[in-house]
Amino acid sequence: MANSGAQSLGGPQSVRPGRESPRLSARGWLTIVGVWAFSAVLWSLQVYYFTFTRGDPTEGQQVQYVLTHLVSAAAWALFTPMVLWLARRLRIGRRNWPWRTAIHAVLAVGVATAHVAIVRFTGLMGDFDLFSPLSFNQISGNVFIYFALLAWSHGRDFYAWYRERDVAAARLEAAIARSRYQTLCVQLRPQFLLGTIELLARVVHEDENRTERLIARLADVLRLTLDAAGERETSLRRELELVRAYVDVHDLGVRPGTSLTLHVSPDTLSVRLPNRLLRTLIDDLLTGSGGVVPPESVAVTVESERLVGGATRVRVHAAIPDGELADAGRPGGWAEAVEKATLAERDRKVSLYFPDSMTAIVLLADRDADAARDSAPALLSAQPA
Repeated sequence: MANSGAQSLGGPQSVRPGRESPRLSARGWLTIVGVWAFSAVLWSLQVYYFTFTRGDPTEGQQVQYVLTHLVSAAAWALFTPMVLWLARRLRIGRRNWPWRTAIHAVLAVGVATAHVAIVRFTGLMGDFDLFSPLSFNQISGNVFIYFALLAWSHGRDFYAWYRERDVAAARLEAAIARSRYQTLCVQLRPQFLLGTIELLARVVHEDENRTERLIARLADVLRLTLDAAGERETSLRRELELVRAYVDVHDLGVRPGTSLTLHVSPDTLSVRLPNRLLRTLIDDLLTGSGGVVPPESVAVTVESERLVGGATRVRVHAAIPDGELADAGRPGGWAEAVEKATLAERDRKVSLYFPDSMTAIVLLADRDADAARDSAPALLSAQPA
């Protein structure tokens, strides 16, 4: 299922178990050569110290031992591509493992015998029969080497297949996250829309001026929301345009007396932040999420400033007359803002802090500084009050 998801998302499927195998890179082939060179040295030292304990070998014997194992390792370096090719062509699977294993057993004996024949042909180990007890020990060791290469080849396939499944699952998760995020971007609270429409129906014949302004600002809210619906992030300038229109709809509509005060540093207007994040925060303050309904008159303040180091600090606060809801507890809708920032931000730092029930602080890390310092994905953190 994960592989089909990867194909539907346009990702290439590089590994199909039982049919294809990932190719070795140039570095991989150099590693194989290095492994066999190390094996030649290791085998030479092993035989040297074995003979040394049984008696002091002559200098000629020492050279002979080294040359013998150099030839043996070189022969295996030549046989390795052939064994890996056989492993790819005769992949062992759940359904064919009995007869494929038997085929590889025959091939292993054949390759092992050919290896001993090459070493015997050089004459470095003296004159011995190909199927003598001395060669049998070497053939059995070579069979183990063949199956070790076979297991390594199958292991590479399994690892590549596992990584492909992991990538496909990540692509599917990202597609779901984008879909959820786009849904959040176009979402407006039903109570807000229904309350505004009902109010328009009542005042359309009583206050035409107010009705025209309310319709215009509601249209601005819908237009700005839909225009940026497909974007993961937006600039602070565009987000504040949406916030201003949204607060105006509340002031002209269901919550008269609602006001918005902006103390925004000009150099922060181009800062990128999750789309609709500030509007979600203000929406929670004005509509009273979590069962707490604020009074009609709410003064919302948005402040932004550059901090030392390049980060941007945005503070959203709602002032309530006479402190009626000072101890009301944080609105439950803050969770949506945290979710929104989590879905929108995958490649930079965004932190949300809630000092009290009516205040939220958004910290946006400097993207350029972070990219220069570390290219690894950063985490988003949401801190409670």
